[in-house]
Amino acid sequence: WYGSGKLKQPKSFLDIGCGGGDKTEAIVMRLGLPADICLGVDVFQPRIDRSKVFEFRLCDVAKGGLVESIPDGSRDLVIALMSLHHVIDQEAQIGTIKEMRRIVSKSGRIVLKEHDCPDAFFAHYLDEYHKYFSLMLNPSQSPSFALHATYHSRAEWRCYFQSQGLELVHASPIIFQSMRDYFDVFTLK
Repeated sequence: WYGSGKLKQPKSFLDIGCGGGDKTEAIVMRLGLPADICLGVDVFQPRIDRSKVFEFRLCDVAKGGLVESIPDGSRDLVIALMSLHHVIDQEAQIGTIKEMRRIVSKSGRIVLKEHDCPDAFFAHYLDEYHKYFSLMLNPSQSPSFALHATYHSRAEWRCYFQSQGLELVHASPIIFQSMRDYFDVFTLK
């Protein structure tokens, strides 16, 4: 999922919208990365302290000001797994993509996992799913978590990334089971 060619071990890692940190921890452990090069950011404080595995920073992604304290070009692997649709609007989403581009190293990769949302009907379906997810798994974040979603089609997400000077280097097929999930991998042009 890291892109075509040989899998290069990242020297630094950033997870945007890491939530409770479960996926972040799994990736860090799978890649065998030391905690001091791994960072997860989210708008909610995780319930479990994972500081032995990665650093966590609380941020206001919704305003598009991701984490200005991360130096330019300093992360080899930047991921956003099902998190960008929770950034409050299109302008802030593009601001977050700009920050991702600023932060990724010249030879690094940005991995996006999102929903391919083709129309308003599917957006309503995703909203209902998120409300259920919020109420059942994250009652402390509900209902605000469920109400902040701006969905796009895969083609629209690609357009936003490519408009920021990023090039698509790998694309997974869409998983049509229920949520129309996919992975796209980008690098600097």
